[in-house]
Amino acid sequence: MKTRVLDMAYGALFCAAAFYLFWVSVMTGTDASRISSDPMWYPQVLLVLLAICSGYLVLRGAVSRDATRSKALAWRPTLIALTLAGLYLALFERVGLVPTSLVLIPVMSWLLGFRRPVLLAAIAIGFTGAVWYGFYYLINITPPGPGLPTLTG
Repeated sequence: MKTRVLDMAYGALFCAAAFYLFWVSVMTGTDASRISSDPMWYPQVLLVLLAICSGYLVLRGAVSRDATRSKALAWRPTLIALTLAGLYLALFERVGLVPTSLVLIPVMSWLLGFRRPVLLAAIAIGFTGAVWYGFYYLINITPPGPGLPTLTG
């Protein structure tokens, strides 16, 4: 399979998944007009960003003239990534931002081929902490689940 076709296939698959999951989150009653008072806007923003990146991947594959051969679509990691994203959204409100993000970030990074455990842990902890403090101090909302003050003492 040509690389450009593979890019288009991955992009289309993730774009469809992002739009589907965004639609499901909107259909569950999340009020988009009250973003600052609803913690569900964060996963929805991530889905929009996923859709934009997926659209870029489709566009890049469509306009690319790369004729090199590549492996076929890697269904297993693709399905695992989609499942993990769905689980993240399903568990976000029940389990909380900190635990779900601390699990999702390293697992997704490992799935994508990143194999430096210390740096992976540092990125997961740093990003999760930054997002939590952004919610807490910038928009005065405590994200769902245990908070960083609870975990740190």
